[in-house]
Amino acid sequence: MDFGAISKTYSNKIKSKLGIKTQFADRFSKDVTGYGLDVQYEIMFYSMSLVVLDFLKFLENKSGIKTSLEVGCSTGLFPRILPEISKSIGYCGLDVIENSLEIAKQKSNFEFICQNFTENFERKFDLIFSFAVIDHVTDPDKFISQVANLCNKNAYIYSYRGYFPNLEHHELNWRNDHGINYNNLSVKQLEKTLLKTGLTKDQFIIRPQKMRTKILYDSDLQRFWKYANNEQKKSVLKYLNCEETILENLPSGLDISSDFIDKYENIDKIVAKYIGYSTSSDIFRDATVIEIFK
Repeated sequence: MDFGAISKTYSNKIKSKLGIKTQFADRFSKDVTGYGLDVQYEIMFYSMSLVVLDFLKFLENKSGIKTSLEVGCSTGLFPRILPEISKSIGYCGLDVIENSLEIAKQKSNFEFICQNFTENFERKFDLIFSFAVIDHVTDPDKFISQVANLCNKNAYIYSYRGYFPNLEHHELNWRNDHGINYNNLSVKQLEKTLLKTGLTKDQFIIRPQKMRTKILYDSDLQRFWKYANNEQKKSVLKYLNCEETILENLPSGLDISSDFIDKYENIDKIVAKYIGYSTSSDIFRDATVIEIFK
């Protein structure tokens, strides 16, 4: 299972909440990594480390942000991993998945809302941000219009499906076996939609953004070691032939260095399978980021 596969389960629940029946609608609440549901989402969050770092850079020159909303916050990992930044921007999380929000509320004191963002949600925020949600919504234009209308100052929306500057219209690819859309977003159509909301061309940017530069970073290996079972640890130790303390003391968090992993051929692919990361070259493609600034 890769990031896209994890997203499938997330999106199935969105579809279910919108009243669209799918045989996979209950998969989102299940642990598919074997490490526990919250750890599953931690692994998913860190698979976007490069994007999260880009978002933090986006925030650097923004002033006056007192309230912010993360659309699709799942188990509330962003404010737990980055609590000080979250406090400084008045973080609030929104999701339609009650199971995830229960975990979020148990693990932090930030505000979390269980509601559909595009249906009867009218509360405004200085900043709205979202990671890999617009890729699966039923109406991307409605989603991005809602973002533009409800953000007082700024927005940052990440789409992992790719960067499509030549598409005239969105491609909404319904997968019946997965029960969700896989949306290839047309940059041209997004531009038209944002202009219809009253934004001018100098108030938004739609740009490419790299998803990852490596299959695994050293921090991914450190996280694997933290949660792996004994059998998995023995397998990796046998391959690496190194002391456990080396793995325990690898960089952690959002660090994207790979000095250790680069020394060992194929270890990235071995560990990637354990934690559900893709080993396909597709992970090196450009994704899409939409920035709004009023």
